[in-house]
Amino acid sequence: MSGNQKLKPVQAKNELVFWMVAGPILLIMLFLFGFAILFLTPLFFAYFVSSALLFLRTLNGGYLLKSMLFGFLTAFTLLLFFSGTGILTIIAGLICIILLTWLIILVVIRDFKWRNLQVLELAAVPVEAVEEGYTMRPMPAGKLSSAREQLLPFAGFIRRNLIAVVYFQKDRVVFGLTRNRLKMITFGSDYVRDTWVSIDYQGNMSVHMARKDYEQYNESYAFDQLSDSLGNVFKEFFELYRKGREKEIIRKLDRFRDL
Repeated sequence: MSGNQKLKPVQAKNELVFWMVAGPILLIMLFLFGFAILFLTPLFFAYFVSSALLFLRTLNGGYLLKSMLFGFLTAFTLLLFFSGTGILTIIAGLICIILLTWLIILVVIRDFKWRNLQVLELAAVPVEAVEEGYTMRPMPAGKLSSAREQLLPFAGFIRRNLIAVVYFQKDRVVFGLTRNRLKMITFGSDYVRDTWVSIDYQGNMSVHMARKDYEQYNESYAFDQLSDSLGNVFKEFFELYRKGREKEIIRKLDRFRDL
């Protein structure tokens, strides 16, 4: 789908690519020069904490795996420094290798990546280019027949599969398409300036498109049509989920493999 891609190419690379390359090298260096790179322990611990928070935020298994990897890497560096290459150090190192291999597999089969850019690309598919059409105001996006009992499991599916950051509120659920890691980690509701879709417990929908996301498109699109289309994407996802066709949602998003 990259030939007809409506979003500009994404320059940022996934940090996991770095760890896929650097991880095995670091493990070897840790065995050979444990004292020299003990400074990596705080870095590993920071990744452990952030990954654990992201797991609690999303309940995505990839973040659980990642937090375990960096937890064991933290333990490995401490064991190597204080105990040398004893049996516990070797066991911790082997567990790190297993977890890193597992994480690499998840990345390769694309089971561990945020899909918010794919949502924006999917929303633009039926929309034609126009002159400047952006507006800051949230737009109504119709209504779907939902009850709280149906909406909450759907929201759980969305967050587990890293399609959006989900904010559970008293009268509605908000699906945020932020790519800000700090906002993903925190449990607040600072989504107002981001792109988001909200669905209240009566089924009323609203959409807000952030200017920074609107400017990610290669061309200008009619804002009302783009908002409508983004709302329709979530309507379609909800209907597919309600019919037990969750895998079809992932397939639709994975059509845009370059994002």
